[in-house]
Amino acid sequence: MNWTDSLLGFVRAHEPLMLLVSSALVLCLVLFSLFLGVRLARLSKSTRAHAATAHGSGRGDIEALARRLEGAEEEIVLLGERGNVLDERLGRTVQRIGLVRFDAFPDVGGEQSFALALLDREMSGLVLSSLYGRSDSRVYAKEIAEGRSQHALSDEELEALRRAGSP
Repeated sequence: MNWTDSLLGFVRAHEPLMLLVSSALVLCLVLFSLFLGVRLARLSKSTRAHAATAHGSGRGDIEALARRLEGAEEEIVLLGERGNVLDERLGRTVQRIGLVRFDAFPDVGGEQSFALALLDREMSGLVLSSLYGRSDSRVYAKEIAEGRSQHALSDEELEALRRAGSP
């Protein structure tokens, strides 16, 4: 006798009990399926309500973000314009400085005389020279345009220009 015959014999012998257990199991499955259906309906309703709320507020959020983005773009343009103005102004400020101290007269020591070059980005500006002597002092200013002067420059003034020109 094989195992299928044994199983069939067991089922026939306990047929009423098997029918009762099967019926109870089917009833449990039907109840569980109803429970799951109710839960699914509630979840679906909640999801639809949430999606409608999120969709409505999402549109408002997107519109608010779009307005903020437009404002930010305008600010970026203004900042760019301000940056250009500042860059132009900065180009005209003193950015290069060259200083040479020296003894202008043989009887005066301590390198009290000096030549000072104050130049902008384009190597334009001025050279100040101070000649210190025992009885008097003199100060000269010479205009510089693009690294050149219309006036004759002393060796010390040329050296101050050279020092200012090298970064």
